Amino acid sequence: MPAKLLRRVAEEGTFSHIYNNGVENIAIFKDRQDFEVFLGFLKDYLSPVSSEVPKKEFTIEGRSFRGTPRQPKNYLGRVELIAYRLTPTHFHLILHQNTPDSLGNFIRSLCTRYSIYFNKKYSHSGALFNGPYKSVYIKGISQLLHFTRYLHRSPDNGEDPVKIYTSYPEYIGQRQSSWVKTNAVLSVKGVDEYKDFVEKYQLNQEERDILEGVPFDVKAPHKEEVLYAPDTVSASSHGTPELSHKAPPTDLKPRPRIFEYGLAMGVFIVLLSFGLNNVRVSQARYSTNSPVLSESTSIMPSPTAALPPTGSPEPKIMVTVKTADASVSANIRKEPSFQAEIIGMAKNGEVFESVSIGPEWNEIKLNDGSIGFILSKLVLIDQTNI
Repeated sequence: MPAKLLRRVAEEGTFSHIYNNGVENIAIFKDRQDFEVFLGFLKDYLSPVSSEVPKKEFTIEGRSFRGTPRQPKNYLGRVELIAYRLTPTHFHLILHQNTPDSLGNFIRSLCTRYSIYFNKKYSHSGALFNGPYKSVYIKGISQLLHFTRYLHRSPDNGEDPVKIYTSYPEYIGQRQSSWVKTNAVLSVKGVDEYKDFVEKYQLNQEERDILEGVPFDVKAPHKEEVLYAPDTVSASSHGTPELSHKAPPTDLKPRPRIFEYGLAMGVFIVLLSFGLNNVRVSQARYSTNSPVLSESTSIMPSPTAALPPTGSPEPKIMVTVKTADASVSANIRKEPSFQAEIIGMAKNGEVFESVSIGPEWNEIKLNDGSIGFILSKLVLIDQTNI
């Protein structure tokens, strides 16, 4: 997207589209519980704090204690949630900032809290999100209407937008959530008018230009990272979304590699023929020219010719791990593929010897001498020896 849209706004009274995705595009929401926990954190942050917090029992070194657990931060009155959209690999939030700098603190606290939950549940190590969150400043009510429409719109297959995991049910009166603020939009368009705006409205060229480059469309998650893809939900009688399961595609076929196999076979046959010919020549030479040695014949070793100097060793190419956030570690995989096994983590600033440099993956030598692969965009190449 255009760089000018990637900006953080600290002033009060501003609307922003906040979004982020999983590192290496992994699924950050793998099942229904993950979605509910994330939305529960939003509710905790944006709802009034209860005056009566129930006490809990804690056991430390065999001794039991009863006390009040530490309560999460609360941003009621400082930040307002206008709309949201959750997909397996991304979250999208439209937020209104009432006090300066509160939005950044809110997002960092939300992402940190959810990362702790996710890492504990799935035994995940390292960063969960793809660097710092991204922010798009929304200029005026007209852009706000179109941003919420894009978050609430149905997929291209014409599916009912109520069944998408968004805040759309709050806007058309099918679900009540006090922590989702719809007044900024519904004060301009009523419920029926907004519903038509989401489901039937066609953008004109000027409006397309306004939204050009905004990253609403996201990549599908890697198949092995998702337990099931909760792309759609239906509203239950209690207002709780119910996820529907979608089977993974079964029509994926490997790309034919007949040409590569044929070329490899041809090279093998040529090399084999040369090898057999050399064997015949050697046998003929020894059978005609080689003298027969008796037991008393002594063999004197011929002087060995001096080897030419080898010169200085070939210089090594070194690479340094460089992540957008110094606290984020990069995955080292066994093969150059997102589906490959993670065999280690590289901290920001670590240096490795590069074995080969590719456009997407860099092959590196690890400290134990084994080989691993790391994304090329996450390393800086030392240009001294190139």
